[in-house]
Amino acid sequence: MENEIDYYLEKTKDTIIECLMNNSEPSEDMPKIILKHIEFYGIENVKKKLLKIIGKNDTEKILQKKIVTKKMLKKLLESEKIDIDVEYEEIIVNMYEGKFFIHELFTVVWDSLNKK
Repeated sequence: MENEIDYYLEKTKDTIIECLMNNSEPSEDMPKIILKHIEFYGIENVKKKLLKIIGKNDTEKILQKKIVTKKMLKKLLESEKIDIDVEYEEIIVNMYEGKFFIHELFTVVWDSLNKK
C-alpha cells in the first residue's frame, strides 16, 4: 500500500499542495486513496511523504541543470549544517533534511505544510 500511496502522491502532488494551501484539512479534490491514508495515518504523514517527493524531484532537477554538482551535493550532505541556501544566478536553492528545493516551490510547499 505504501508504494501505491507514493505513486498517487507523485501523480497528484500539485492538487494536494493546492488543497493544503487553501485549507489545512483534507479536501474532496484529493484522490480517495490519499483521503483514506490521511484518515488512517493522519495528515502529517502525508505532508512528510509529500515533502520527500518534492525534495527528491527538485534535487534531480538541480543536478540535471548542473546548478549543484554531485561532488558539491556530497560535501553539503556531509557537512553538519542541515539547512543551507545556495544562490546561482537568479535561482535560490534551499537544502532541508538532505534534499534540495527550488526556492519558489519550497516556499509554497513549506508555508502550506506549516499552516495549522
